[in-house]
Amino acid sequence: MDPALWLIQGLLAIVFVAAGVAKLLLPKERLHARMTWTRHCGQRAVWTIGALDVLGGVGVLAPGLTGVAPTLAVAAAAGLALIMVGAFVIHLRHAEYARAALTVLLFLCAVAVVVGRSVIVPH
Repeated sequence: MDPALWLIQGLLAIVFVAAGVAKLLLPKERLHARMTWTRHCGQRAVWTIGALDVLGGVGVLAPGLTGVAPTLAVAAAAGLALIMVGAFVIHLRHAEYARAALTVLLFLCAVAVVVGRSVIVPH
């Protein structure tokens, strides 16, 4: 089970760091083309979500890799799951059903890390 959890954590890290960096660095006009929900948010909200994405992506992987406070990976995964609950609602409101389905998948991956790292394979 541990290799599967590492794979899931790695994928979550890649997805969330990439999405977060995009939200932090891309001009709002370019974001609108990829993420239509950003049209209805202020720049600070988009930056905040981007920062949370990056922090969660790093947090889900780095503690386990470094051995420093590995239980923080569980907290980061729980935070990512909560972000995905909000993302799911936003994507449904904007009729972005494919993106809503992706948020469900990411939510399930984050929950798998929470359960796997805290119950099944604790560090």
